[in-house]
Amino acid sequence: KSKFSLDASANDILAEDEREALALLQLQQQKVDELQKALENAKAEITNLTNELAALKKDRDTVTKDSTAMLKRLLESEQELRNIRESGKDKDSQVNNYKDRYDAANSKCDEYRDVIAQLQRELEDR
Repeated sequence: KSKFSLDASANDILAEDEREALALLQLQQQKVDELQKALENAKAEITNLTNELAALKKDRDTVTKDSTAMLKRLLESEQELRNIRESGKDKDSQVNNYKDRYDAANSKCDEYRDVIAQLQRELEDR
């Protein structure tokens, strides 16, 4: 074989190796591109989830604030109701006191009527 044909065979082998290496490099670049795209998508998803988490925290804080205010109003209403009940008991006590005094005054009136009637009978008898 001539030197030229050996060189041509070597060149063919080198050219084939270069094509295979280039194809492998292109495949690896395609994988790198896919991985970069996946990374960008993951970063975007992380950003979305972070925003959703912030919104949920804000909602939770609002709900906590609202429920705390509602609980405070409920406790105030319960206290107001207890005050009204106590006031009602006081009023009941006052009514009972007035009733007792009325009954006592009525009893005295009955006694005076009896005395007056007795005195009138005595006067009529004279």
